[in-house]
Parts: sequence; C-alpha cells; structure tokens
Amino acid sequence: MIRKRLLAIAAMAAMAFGTVLAGAGPAQAAATWEENYAVQASTTPSSCTYTTYYNACVQPTGELLWIKDKVKDGHRVNLSWRDMDSERGGICYNTIGVDGGWAYCNKEFAEGHRINWRVEYHDSKGNRLFSDWRVTVV
Repeated sequence: MIRKRLLAIAAMAAMAFGTVLAGAGPAQAAATWEENYAVQASTTPSSCTYTTYYNACVQPTGELLWIKDKVKDGHRVNLSWRDMDSERGGICYNTIGVDGGWAYCNKEFAEGHRINWRVEYHDSKGNRLFSDWRVTVV
C-alpha cells in the first residue's frame, strides 16, 4: 500500500515537472533602452514641430533626432522615442540650452520602421510637461 502511494506521488511529481518544462519557452528578447546627449548642430532641420517651448522632429533620412530648447529656464528638453517595429527605445537629452540652438542625436534605424516620439519640456512655471506622441516612418 505504501509502495503504491509512493509510486503515485512520484508519477504526479514527474508529470508536474514535465508540465513545467513543456511550458518553458525561449527567453524573450530584452528591450534595448538607449540614452544619448544631443550635440550642437551646424545646420537646421526642415519639417519640424514648432512650439513656444521647443522645436523638435525625427528626420527620416539620416535618422537624426532634432531638438531645440526655446526657453531660458535652466531646464533641458528631451526627445523620447520608441521603434514600434523592434524592441528599441530611448531618449535624446538636449543640455546645450537656448543659446546652443539646434541639437541632434544621430541614430540608426531599420528602413521603413515607425518611430514613435514625444518631447519632455517645462512650462514657464517649471512644470514638467510632455508633447503628444507623433510617428515618423524612417
């Protein structure tokens, strides 16, 4: 009787272990998060979003993330992005300030990918705000 019980317990344990192994699949690829500091530009982009607090755009050719701070308040402006067709995402920090003019982060995206992006900035009272999300196909 005890032997039958031990065999039954061993069989159930083996089935449970097999279920765990069968449920284990390949590991998911980890998302890649990239942080870059924008460098001062000697040229200016075209077709950008212009607001009171910042100018910004994602240039499809050359894959440049453009960002310009327009308020001398001591706060940086950032362009957050996510490649909607891969696991990549990141942020481009503009720390050069108003006097630095346009700045950019140079990225490499696969052709035809959709880049979802928005800008983080501060209003005249120092409140942290975000623009709407935009999409650019590169």
